[in-house]
Amino acid sequence: MSAYPGKLVLALEHFLADRGFERAPWLAVAFGAGVALWFSLPAAAQWISLLCGCAAVVLAGLAMTTAHDGSRFPHISAALVGLGLMVAAGCVTIWAKSALAGTPPLASRGIYWMTARVIEREEQPALDRVRLRLAARLDHMAAPIEIRLNLGPGDDDPQLVEDAAIRLRARLNPPSPPTVPGGYDFAQFAWFDHLAATGSPLGSIEVLKPADRRDWLKQWQRQLSDHVRARVAGSPGALASAFASGDRGGIAREDDQAMRDAGLTHLLSISGLHVSAVIALAYVVVVRVLALWPWLALRMPL
Repeated sequence: MSAYPGKLVLALEHFLADRGFERAPWLAVAFGAGVALWFSLPAAAQWISLLCGCAAVVLAGLAMTTAHDGSRFPHISAALVGLGLMVAAGCVTIWAKSALAGTPPLASRGIYWMTARVIEREEQPALDRVRLRLAARLDHMAAPIEIRLNLGPGDDDPQLVEDAAIRLRARLNPPSPPTVPGGYDFAQFAWFDHLAATGSPLGSIEVLKPADRRDWLKQWQRQLSDHVRARVAGSPGALASAFASGDRGGIAREDDQAMRDAGLTHLLSISGLHVSAVIALAYVVVVRVLALWPWLALRMPL
């Protein structure tokens, strides 16, 4: 081994040896890089080339375990083998998920008659609409698909809740690709979200069979959201409703963008009944524990 490259390899070996457990998180980074590379590379040929490159890196790491002059580089070898395997694992994992769980889009846009079952109802008062997710069987198709419909004020019906069976005619479009290079790829999101089409109803929606049972949790969520918005008007009420129940449908686009610009949108992502329940439980536990202190319990309204 020549002097200059040999010094670099030895320096890298000592650097890795001194890091200990700090090396392990980079395996997760490598796994994420494999997923990201799968999304950025356009076709299966490039994905196979990536896997071949990972195999070459792993073989190089194994070859460095014992160099030709007898010197050993166990940490460099472990790094190359581990990173190569994790990048390959990330690529293979997302590739398998795409093949097994991905949903092809609707072949063409058009107007279709269908029979469907309501999977999810989302009220969006900020946009003056209701969004339904349906498991629909189009009249000309044998297999059901999942679609998303936006209902205007005149299209909604209180019976259109989860588990209701309906019959309707709708204008459907396949999920759209990015409108500008590097823009939001809704088609990619829909592929992994089992969503084959989006659209809007044409004419009235016939309820074939009302929901046999109501989802009490979703019903409670809607009631809580309506209660908060009734007490607090405007944007503050919409944000308070989102924090309390997880219902983001009342947030205006301007407020949503302002939350993103302020770096606070993650608070909306984790909001909802589960967070409210945790906070309530923590509050009750703290109050009850403090009540065990006689001096404080006699002087404070616990």
